[in-house]
Amino acid sequence: MAIQPSSKIDRSHQNNVLIVGGGPTGLTTALMLANRGWTEITVLEKRRTADYYEPDKSFNYLIDGRGQTVMDLLGLTESLFKLGVPNTEFCITRIQPTGKRKISKLSLGTSSGKTAYWLPRRALVQLLYQEIKRNWQDQISVLFNTQCTAINQIAPQQGSLMLEVVARSQNQEQRFEPFFLIGCDGIQSIVRQTLNQWQPDRFEMQRFPSPSSGLKYKVLSLPPQFPLDIDSQDHSISTMAYALRGIRHDRNRSLSLGLLPTQDDTAPRTANIISYPDHPLWNLNTGEQVLQFLEQDFPQVPTVKLSRSTKPIDLPTATVAFFQSHNSVLDCTIC
Repeated sequence: MAIQPSSKIDRSHQNNVLIVGGGPTGLTTALMLANRGWTEITVLEKRRTADYYEPDKSFNYLIDGRGQTVMDLLGLTESLFKLGVPNTEFCITRIQPTGKRKISKLSLGTSSGKTAYWLPRRALVQLLYQEIKRNWQDQISVLFNTQCTAINQIAPQQGSLMLEVVARSQNQEQRFEPFFLIGCDGIQSIVRQTLNQWQPDRFEMQRFPSPSSGLKYKVLSLPPQFPLDIDSQDHSISTMAYALRGIRHDRNRSLSLGLLPTQDDTAPRTANIISYPDHPLWNLNTGEQVLQFLEQDFPQVPTVKLSRSTKPIDLPTATVAFFQSHNSVLDCTIC
């Protein structure tokens, strides 16, 4: 974040806040500032709408006691309870390659001892945005389809420096001079990158090792209530988690598809794929190769075979690019 030097600005504009990034962090920050009396808050978000479905951001959050403290502050805890799936009722179905199933009930504890709730990122964004529309439209403006393209230091008057933020919406360019600039735009944050150029010692990204260091992560989108048998007699349940085991057991080829629960039975399901970087999956270059791999390694999942027999699968050109760049998304949506 960056604040204009207090001795060189017009005090009448100290409520002028610009937040780059309208995801959960950006919208929560806007609401917290509004709750504290800030009145001119603008959020820039490159997505088209609050409910726009992004496969690369379709993961679930587990909102525990610490997250619920923020929800309490914003008055959204009751809504969270209705939208989320509690971890105290967390059931998982493990499906082996043979089709054999085992259902287990898990109660995942949290450090606070409070019940935690699974909630898709998209649902959380909608919850926060609806709160803005309902109660804070006079203080918060969210500009969708708008992307920050540059951050400059300008000198409108001799002896003073101001921040200028350049943003583009479709073919229109907008310029802002915020008193308070906050970057909530993710790992590739243009705000952090710019501030790091100005003051490397203060804004250099910090890296820490973790048990998941070195693993690759992608997401496979599946339809709501996707079938669990070849005859489509049995379908998945949205509030149920699933672990689909692959046929391989050796370290270099073993793989599982993990699906976390969601309360919305009309929302797409997402399977997390996490493995070592030398797994053959990361060497696949086309959507067709991915489908062949899934057919071979997950014979218990009929979704791929059913899609082949009913209609062609839409494999966008971006699929190849995602695999070649090893991005965080496995963009091979099966409809």
